[in-house]
Amino acid sequence: MMPIDTKKLSMRLETRQLRYFVAVAEELHFGKAAVRLHMSQPPLSQQIRQLEEGLGVTLFERTQRSVKLTYAGQVFLAQARNALSKLEEAVDVVRAAARGEAGFLRCGYTAASAYAVIPSVMHAFKQRYPLVEVALRESLSGDQYRDIREGRLDIGLVRPFGALPDLATEKLIEENLIVAIPSEHPLAQQRIVDIHDLQSQPFVGFSSYGSQYFHDMVENLLGGEKVVPKLVQRATQPHAVIALVSAGLGLAIVPDASARVHMDRVVYRPLHASRLPRPELHLCWRRENISPLISNFKASAREVAAQGF
Repeated sequence: MMPIDTKKLSMRLETRQLRYFVAVAEELHFGKAAVRLHMSQPPLSQQIRQLEEGLGVTLFERTQRSVKLTYAGQVFLAQARNALSKLEEAVDVVRAAARGEAGFLRCGYTAASAYAVIPSVMHAFKQRYPLVEVALRESLSGDQYRDIREGRLDIGLVRPFGALPDLATEKLIEENLIVAIPSEHPLAQQRIVDIHDLQSQPFVGFSSYGSQYFHDMVENLLGGEKVVPKLVQRATQPHAVIALVSAGLGLAIVPDASARVHMDRVVYRPLHASRLPRPELHLCWRRENISPLISNFKASAREVAAQGF
């Protein structure tokens, strides 16, 4: 066995060397391999010889009439093919990553966005970018803002929170407010509920802790219309509010996406008021984060939002 020249070994085990070797091993003819590689035969023979010297093994048995792989050559052929395949795969993946078509994306979402927005957006995004691994995390909007700022999330579906200099936001959708009503309540018989119909009615509200956005929106709406329902309970998330409505504790004003939550003994009706606010859902990401994954996710979300949920 030839001594291993480690200096030559480190120099020779390059992609082109592996391709040269595989071509000769598959053709078992230096002339045909040279034609396949679009090069002349003498440089190819020299490269194979240098590869053998660098490896310290004989890869081919050469005679004037034939070229055959040695046992070491047969083993090296399998390894060379595998290495080239892995390299091509790595090149494809890194190019896909540069286009935002592969990689890892951490996405936050609010509980209410899980009713329609997240399922629709994620379905469209995964259909278009199947190589992207997405880690989803349900989280309050305030927690998402913090996690995006501190690098624990890449993008989030949040309720608006005012100006945040280091974060960028974009309105994705506007929703309507509706009334969730116990099915046995007299107002369940009406096609549309006027906000003044809620005066003195038992009412389930949103908590200021964990649901500041809806808490403030509903409180401001009621106050602006000078309607004072009888508050019996508060909850943080829309599905929890609706569960209390199902229990017959009272009525509630909720975003219309909540109607996708099916619970027994609950009906939903449109709400009428002189000035009815519309809840918004925004995309949020760090301004300095220019990842193409974020751009592609935003584009998918916009397309789905344009079609409606």
